[in-house]
Amino acid sequence: MPGNNGKAFVSLWSDFGCNLDSSSDRRTKTDKLLSAGAARVYAILTHGIFSGPALARINSACFEAVVVTNTIPQEGKMKHCSKIQAIDISMILAEAIKRTHNGESVSYLFSHVPL
Repeated sequence: MPGNNGKAFVSLWSDFGCNLDSSSDRRTKTDKLLSAGAARVYAILTHGIFSGPALARINSACFEAVVVTNTIPQEGKMKHCSKIQAIDISMILAEAIKRTHNGESVSYLFSHVPL
């Protein structure tokens, strides 16, 4: 983090949360980023697949938050791990399905996200 003033927010991205289940890779990266001066580290996951020791690892990790979409129900996991935050993507999925069905542009959604 060149030129870091100790206020950098860093995010780690992944399609699936399964690597939180089977390895400490994200945790190691988080520790290194914080040691390098990051103020906060967020894990951003498309699908939060949390099995095995994943919740315990998240709870003990230095993540500010683990942000996931609601493509998989997360309410039960969120009760056991306050760091998990779910983003509702139902409206954008519905719009993408509608546009596909009607032969309309789905790429339009990249710049016009329905809320």
